[in-house]
Amino acid sequence: MELTAYEQNLPANLEDLSQFILVGREKLTSVRAEIRAIDKLKLAKEVMSQKREEAQMLAEALLDAETRFGDLSKAIPTAPGARTDKTKHEPRDTAVPRSDKPKYEAIKDLGFSKKQAQRFETLADNKDLVERVKDEARENDDIPTRARVLELAQKRKQREVPKDKDFNQYEDFCLRVSKKFTAVIYDVSLLGTDDRHLNAWKEYLDQDMIESHIERINESIPRLLRIQKFLKELSK
Repeated sequence: MELTAYEQNLPANLEDLSQFILVGREKLTSVRAEIRAIDKLKLAKEVMSQKREEAQMLAEALLDAETRFGDLSKAIPTAPGARTDKTKHEPRDTAVPRSDKPKYEAIKDLGFSKKQAQRFETLADNKDLVERVKDEARENDDIPTRARVLELAQKRKQREVPKDKDFNQYEDFCLRVSKKFTAVIYDVSLLGTDDRHLNAWKEYLDQDMIESHIERINESIPRLLRIQKFLKELSK
């Protein structure tokens, strides 16, 4: 399935929607890689801007598609012959394919795990947060993510929303922390570690600096590994 116009209407049925999501995720991964390459090569800002806009549009379309998938997957009976509605004569949603298999086996045939389907359903249950994350990403010239929506949904589930002032302060804190993590990880990813860069750095190092840097690196490695583990768990 081609993804040439992300702003077009999403596929109407679950099978086509599944293909859109699977292909779209691969495309988004590819576009992200292109953005990193453009940045490292220091290409024109216009090129970077166009590619970032493409990534943002695709990421928004994928969030909408996954949300729609969640809506439709909730209509799949958990077991063959079971009902998900309470009205006996309510017409079946034709966007949801018939299946003689249990719900999550049918979803697995579409290319998704039980956990992924449950996450899509969480998106569907929190459409306001999906829109909020998209708006937030536009304001910060960033790419909206499912992980961010799930994070906010989890916070909503775990606690009552405090007074507006406290909530806004907390959100400001979250935004500052997020920007700091993003900036540090981004800067580390751009470090040149080839001989040319390391030898250039060596010209400005003395023994005290070397020992200090080694100490900081030793402290940083467990933190980076913890961050990596955290991100991998979110991406599952």
